[in-house]
Amino acid sequence: MPVNALAREMGREFSTELVAALQAGHARVFRELAPHVRPLPRAIEPLPDLSQRGVLWAIATNGTRATAAPNLAKLGVPPSVPVVTRDEVPFAKPDPEPFLAAAQRSGIAITNSVTGVDSIWDLLDARCARRWEWACHRPVRPPGARGCRCLPRVP
Repeated sequence: MPVNALAREMGREFSTELVAALQAGHARVFRELAPHVRPLPRAIEPLPDLSQRGVLWAIATNGTRATAAPNLAKLGVPPSVPVVTRDEVPFAKPDPEPFLAAAQRSGIAITNSVTGVDSIWDLLDARCARRWEWACHRPVRPPGARGCRCLPRVP
C-alpha cells in the first residue's frame, strides 16, 4: 500500500520527510528483491496475443516508474503500451484513479474496458472504476481489509 494511502487508512498525516524516507526505503528493498521476483504463471502469455489482435491494453500499478520498470521488462511490455504508475496520478490504488488514467491513455471509455488483475484488491478497485474484470488468482486477504470510494472503509 502506498505511504499516502497508509496514512489515510490510519487517519494520520505523515510529514513530507517521513513519506520520502519510507518511499526511499521501500524502493531500496524492492531493488534488492527485484531479481527474485517473477511474473505470475500465465501472466505473460496473453500479452503478445492482445497486441497481435489489435486489442488496446494498458498497465496500472502502484509501483513508481523506477520500481515498475524491471517487472515491465520481465513481462515484455512494449513501449507502445500505456503504463500508469503511482507517481503519475493523484491517488494510487485502492483508489480507481490509476485505472481511469489507463483507460484514458488507451483512448477508450472506462465503461468499455476489461481489467485483468492479480489480486482481489485490484478486482475491487477496478469495480469501483466501473469496468469488467477478471482475476489471475484467488483472494488471500479478508474482505474489507482495504477500501475505496465505493466500498465501506475499515475503521
